[in-house]
Amino acid sequence: MDHGLISIIIPVYNREDKIGRCLDSILAQTFHDFEILIVDDGSTDQTLAVCESYMEKDQRIQLFQIEHQGVSAARNKGIEEATGRYLLFVDSDDCIDAEMTAALMAQVKASVLVMCGYVLETENKAYVHVYDEKQAVSLCDKTELAVFSRKSLLNSPCNKLYEHQIIMDRQLRFKEELHCGEDLVFNMNYLLAVDQILVINQPYYHYCWGGSSLSRTLSSNSLLYVEQMRHEVYALLPFYHLKERDIAEIYRSILAMNLNILDAKGFYYRLMKKDWMKDKLNEDLTALKPLLAYTSVFVRLQGWLLEHQLYTIEWLLRRMYRLVRNYQ
Repeated sequence: MDHGLISIIIPVYNREDKIGRCLDSILAQTFHDFEILIVDDGSTDQTLAVCESYMEKDQRIQLFQIEHQGVSAARNKGIEEATGRYLLFVDSDDCIDAEMTAALMAQVKASVLVMCGYVLETENKAYVHVYDEKQAVSLCDKTELAVFSRKSLLNSPCNKLYEHQIIMDRQLRFKEELHCGEDLVFNMNYLLAVDQILVINQPYYHYCWGGSSLSRTLSSNSLLYVEQMRHEVYALLPFYHLKERDIAEIYRSILAMNLNILDAKGFYYRLMKKDWMKDKLNEDLTALKPLLAYTSVFVRLQGWLLEHQLYTIEWLLRRMYRLVRNYQ
């Protein structure tokens, strides 16, 4: 039985107050040839009941239940159950514009990963992420990995349309043993199977950031999780034949991820007392240091401050930089 050209996979865990809005946005699509696969990751609230009520209204919706194992396991279950030619991932906190699936399908080409821009919606401000706001569509070589990383378009799987057959042929799955950066590793593995990336420079996807997901899951182990992800990413980089400038950008982004983790849980001040935290940052700095000439003045100054363990000054510098960017 043909269930739809696109399989839309939604992992969900304890989102009784958000999943309805997410499903409403999908059911409002102007493109109708899709199936919706909700994978409940062991919710303990009324999420399951909400999903069941939607399933009764629309036969395109299927509901699967697994024991609580995390978002990667839920997405992998969706991949295994999907029947569509293309896969689209949507997180249960988020919503999509009515034109998103139609726009993505209109640009489908062989050996091309099609994606759109997105809006990061925080409590105070919305941040639009596109590749080039001056162009309707951008066709890029996958070696522009660093540009996509800098524009925050590389990590998430949620604004991208994947060919199901490529995923199955290459046995791609989200690495369940990774607790950080599993999306990035999945995308980097997928990109090895295509030649180009096509970006629709419209923010059709709405990433609704309430601050809860990251702040709840971060812990003192988070630096170790980033280390695991870093090893995976570094192992994949040689296959992309990147220039040193682009490698520097990837290294910089991983260093920034570690610093953001320290900030988010108030661990930053402990750097002066915890040698293992210093060691983790020093590993990132060691990788980046030979390539600092390819980075901005800000990153070079940041690297110098961290190298000399002037953590408080580095933290103040980064705070000032964010404030300036927010008011631009």
